[in-house]
Amino acid sequence: METRGNTLFLLLLCSNWALCVMITLTVEATLHGNETDRFALLAFKSGITSDPTGVLNSWNNTISVCDWEGVSCRDKHLKRVTSLDLSYRGLQGPISPFIGNLSFLRSVLLMNNGLYGDIPSEFGQLQQLRLLNLSFNSLNGVIPANLSLCSELITIQLENNQLTGIIPAELGCMTKLESLNLQKNNLTGVIPSSLANLSSLSEVFFFSNWLQGNIPEELGGLTKLKVFEASNNMLSGKIPAQFFNLSYLNIFAAATNNLHGRLSSIDFKLQKLQTLYLGENQFTGTIPASLTNISSLWELDISTNSFSGKIPAGLGGLQNLIFFNVILNQLQADIAEDWEFLDSLTNCSQLQFLGFGLNNMGGTLPSSVVNLSTTLQVLAIGYNPMTGSLPAEIQNLINLNSLDVATCNLKGEIPAEIGKLSYLQWLGL
Repeated sequence: METRGNTLFLLLLCSNWALCVMITLTVEATLHGNETDRFALLAFKSGITSDPTGVLNSWNNTISVCDWEGVSCRDKHLKRVTSLDLSYRGLQGPISPFIGNLSFLRSVLLMNNGLYGDIPSEFGQLQQLRLLNLSFNSLNGVIPANLSLCSELITIQLENNQLTGIIPAELGCMTKLESLNLQKNNLTGVIPSSLANLSSLSEVFFFSNWLQGNIPEELGGLTKLKVFEASNNMLSGKIPAQFFNLSYLNIFAAATNNLHGRLSSIDFKLQKLQTLYLGENQFTGTIPASLTNISSLWELDISTNSFSGKIPAGLGGLQNLIFFNVILNQLQADIAEDWEFLDSLTNCSQLQFLGFGLNNMGGTLPSSVVNLSTTLQVLAIGYNPMTGSLPAEIQNLINLNSLDVATCNLKGEIPAEIGKLSYLQWLGL
C-alpha cells in the first residue's frame, strides 16, 4: 500500500503525464524486482543448514540486498542481483528453486561447499546466466535438460558431485558454450553427438564417469576444441580420425576405456598437442613415427595396451617431453639399432618420467641410459629380457627417486654409486 501511495503522489506532482508514467513505472519495477531478489535470496538462506563462516549473517532487512556478502549488483540504481558468489564457505543444504527468480543473474559461483540435493530445474529460467559453477559439492540427481534454455551460458562446471543419469542432448543447443566440465560424477549413457553443434566449445571434461558407446566422430568438427578429457569411463570403438586434424587441440585424454584400433592409421598434424593419454585400452599396431614430429608434446602415455614393434627412434626431437610411458605393451628390441630411441631421449632436457618396462626389450641396455636428463625422477624399465649391466654412472641421474630394473637379465655387481642418489625412494632389483 505504501508503494502504491508513493506512486499516486508522484503522478499528482508530475506536469508531463507521459514522462511521469514512465518514471513511476520504473520506480515500481525497481522496487518490485528488488523485493523479488530479496525474497529469492532469503529462500536460499532458509534452506542452508550450516553456515560455518557466517557469510549469510548480513542477509537481513536492515541493509540493501546489493550490500549482502557474496551478492553483487551490476547496476546500483536498479539494484538487481547479477552475481552470487558463495564459494569455499562450507555451506550445507539444498539449493532453493527460488534461485530461478533472480532473473538478472549472470554468474552463480557455489563451488567447494557441502550443498546436496538436486540441481533445481529453475536454473533454466535464468536467461542472462553466463557462468554456472556448482563443482565440489554433494549434488545428486540428473542434469536438468532445461539448463539448455540458458542461451547465454559460456561455462558450466558441475564436476566432483554425485550426479547421475545421462548428459542431456539438449545441451547441444547452447551455442555460446565454451567450457563443459562434468568430470567425477556418476553419469551414464553416451556422449551426445549434439555437442557438435557447439561451435565455440573449447573444453570438455568427462573424466571418471560411467559413459559408454563411441566417441562421436561429429565432435571432430569442433575446430576450436583445445581439451578433450574422457578418461576413466567405459567408452569403446576407435578414436575418430577427425580429432587429429584439430589444430588447436592441446590435450586429448581417453585413458582407461575400452578403445581399440591402430594409431598408425592416423595422420598426426597436431602442432599444439601437449598431452596424449591413451593408456589402459586395447590399441594395437605400432607406435607411429609421426608422433616424433609433434614438437609441442609434453606428455605421452600409451601404457597398458598391445602396441608392438619398435619404439620410434626420433623421440629426441621432442624438446619439451616430460613424461614418456609405454609400460606393459608388446614392444621389442633385439639389436643395438632398436635402442636408438634411448640415445635420442638424451636430448630431452626436461624428461622426468621414462617407462618402458613390461615389454619384450631384449639386446644390451645401452650405456647412454646414464646420459638421460638430470631432471629424471622415475626410470621404470624392469621386466624386460635385456642384458648388460647397470653402469656406475647411474649416479649422474641425481634427481632419481624411483629406479626399477627388476626381473631383467642384467649381470654384474650392484653399483655402490647408487648410494649417492640421495632422493632415491624405490629401488627394484
